[in-house]
Amino acid sequence: MGRLGCILLLVLMGAAANAESPYARWSHGPSTDPAYFPIGVWLQDPAHAEGYQEIGINLYVGLWQGPTEAQLAVLTQAGMRVICAQNAAGLRHWDDPIIAGWLQPDEPDNVPPVPRADIVAGYERMLHWDATRPVLLNFGQGVANREYRGRGINYGDYPKYALGADILSFDVYPVAGVGDPRTLWYVARGVDSLRTLTQDSKPAWNFIETTRINSTWRKATPRQVRAEVWMSLIHGSQGIVYFAHEWQPVFREARLLEDEEMAAAVRRINAGIHNLAPVLNSADVPGVATLSSANPAVPVDILTKQHNGYVYLFAASMRAGETSASFQLADAPPGRMTVQVLQEERSIDVIDGAFADEFVDFDVHLYRWQSSSMTAVTDLSPALPATFGLQPNHPNPFNGETNFRFELPAGERVARLDIFDLAGQRVAGIERVGAGVHHWTWDGRGTAGMTLATGVYVARLRMGSATRTRRLLLLR
Repeated sequence: MGRLGCILLLVLMGAAANAESPYARWSHGPSTDPAYFPIGVWLQDPAHAEGYQEIGINLYVGLWQGPTEAQLAVLTQAGMRVICAQNAAGLRHWDDPIIAGWLQPDEPDNVPPVPRADIVAGYERMLHWDATRPVLLNFGQGVANREYRGRGINYGDYPKYALGADILSFDVYPVAGVGDPRTLWYVARGVDSLRTLTQDSKPAWNFIETTRINSTWRKATPRQVRAEVWMSLIHGSQGIVYFAHEWQPVFREARLLEDEEMAAAVRRINAGIHNLAPVLNSADVPGVATLSSANPAVPVDILTKQHNGYVYLFAASMRAGETSASFQLADAPPGRMTVQVLQEERSIDVIDGAFADEFVDFDVHLYRWQSSSMTAVTDLSPALPATFGLQPNHPNPFNGETNFRFELPAGERVARLDIFDLAGQRVAGIERVGAGVHHWTWDGRGTAGMTLATGVYVARLRMGSATRTRRLLLLR
C-alpha cells in the first residue's frame, strides 16, 4: 500500500472510533454507551433475571402475558431492562428506564400470517403513544431459510413488513429446528437479509438456539452456539437474543440456566462480546485485509474494525469442512510481526504482512494487532478479566440514569454491587454476579421503585473481603 493509501486507512480508522450509536435517536431506548452491546433472552420469568445476569445477559425480550406491574417491579429490582408489549401497564411506566423498547407480535410472517397492514398500523399506534423507544419486530426463520415451507408470506413481502418496526430480528435454529448442523450459516444469511431489505437503515438482531427446543435429541453444542453468535456478529448483527425454552422431553422455561455446560459456554461467549463491545460498536474498516481459502467449498468471512490503536479481524468459516485461510494485511510493514488470537491464548507470526490459519467446521478466530508500530501485543481482552475492578460510572453527575462497568476475575466467588446514601443505607444494587465483564444501568430509583433525591451516593463493589468504591452525584 502506498503512502496515500496508508494515510487514507488511518483516517478511516480514526472515524471508526466515532461511530454513532444506532440507538441515539431514542431517549429511553437501549444504551448508547459504546461499551454496551444488547444481549437478550426471550420470554423468561423475571424471577430468573439475576441468573441470566450472571451469564452476561443484559436485556429481557418479551414478557409472558405482560408487562404487568409485578413483572416490572422484579426486573427493576434486578436492574434488568426489557423490551415488551405496549399495554396499559407498560404505558403507565412511560418515563421508567426499565423499559428499553416496545415489541410487535412475534413471527408475523409465519402461518397464519399477521396482515402487513396490521403490523404497520400497530407500529404507528405505538409511536403515537411513545416515540422515545424503538419498536422491535421479530420474524421467523423464513428470512434465513429459503427452503422453509411454514412461511406465511412471500419473501418479497418482507420489506413491507419491515416498515412496522425500528429494530428487526429473526430466529432460525439450524440444529434443533432445521435439524441439520451443516446449515449453521443460515444465521449469517438471515442477518444479511435484514440488512439488505432495509438498506442498513435499521439495526438487525437475531436469535440463537441453546436447547433442544422441540426435539428429544437435536441440540447445538457450545462450539456450534459460539459459531452461530460470531457468524451473526461478523455479518453485522447488532443484538443477540438467546432462546432458552425447551419443550421436549419435558417443558423447561429456563432450560439454559439448568444446563451447566451450556450456561458456562454462553457466559464465556457473552464475556467476550462485552469485552469487545467498543470494537463491535465502532464502524467497519474495509480494506484492512484480504484472504483466500484453500478449500473453495469452505469460504471464510471476515469483519475488520479499529479501536484504541489496535486493528481487529474477526473470521469465521461459513461451511462444514476444513480449510486453510491465507491473510494479507494491507498496512503491515516488511519483516516480522505478531498477531494475537483472542480467547485462544496463542499468537501467529506474520511475515511481510501475510499469515495463515486453519479452520474446521465453522471455526471462529478473532485476531488483533497494533495498527501503528505493529509489534507483538499481549492479550488485553481475554475471555474473562484477570483483575477485580469498578470503572468510573458515566455520566456523572447524572439526572436520569448512569452506567457502571465492572470486572470480576475467573475462579473467584460471586460479587455484589451496592448503592448507598451518605447515611450508609443501601438504596439499590445487584447481587450474585459471577465472573466476567458486567454492565449495569442505575436509574436513580431505590429498591422499592421510589425516586431518590438529589445528593451524593456511593457505589461499592464487593467480592469476598475485596471492595472497590465510586462516588456519584444524582441531580434532579
